[in-house]
Amino acid sequence: MNSQVSDLQFEVCLGSTGSKWAAIWIVLDGTAFPESGWTDFPLTVLRWWVEAALELLHNRVGVVEWRFMDGPFWIEISKLGANNVRLKRQTKAGPQTVQVGTVDVFCMAGQLVRAIRQIGASRGEGRVSCVEIDALLADSRRLEALAPPDLGNLR
Repeated sequence: MNSQVSDLQFEVCLGSTGSKWAAIWIVLDGTAFPESGWTDFPLTVLRWWVEAALELLHNRVGVVEWRFMDGPFWIEISKLGANNVRLKRQTKAGPQTVQVGTVDVFCMAGQLVRAIRQIGASRGEGRVSCVEIDALLADSRRLEALAPPDLGNLR
């Protein structure tokens, strides 16, 4: 299935005090993946995704995967020229690709930074370790530093 990704969002809903298990999912073109309310380990998953995004932005690789820790779900991200990436939602439940679309690489990075900031905003609520949040926020600043000066959506 091919479609232009008009909407890319990350949804993160932190759990109870001290819990590292929380809801995290991606919305591609209005469809939640793996599903709305999917629970996983968002601090770990988001750090993996930042590292993968940095690999793409630094042109070290042409294809990365954003994996979830729980379940056989991932998004394959392929570089398409300087500023676009192709996103393919995939699952090991079958060989088929669930959804394909393209998005601006800095839009993708910006949405990732916003999700991390959402977690950072909960820092004082004691729901997750401040050390882990600080590490995640440092990772997001590495992404922000790569944005072109005229692109304000990461800042």
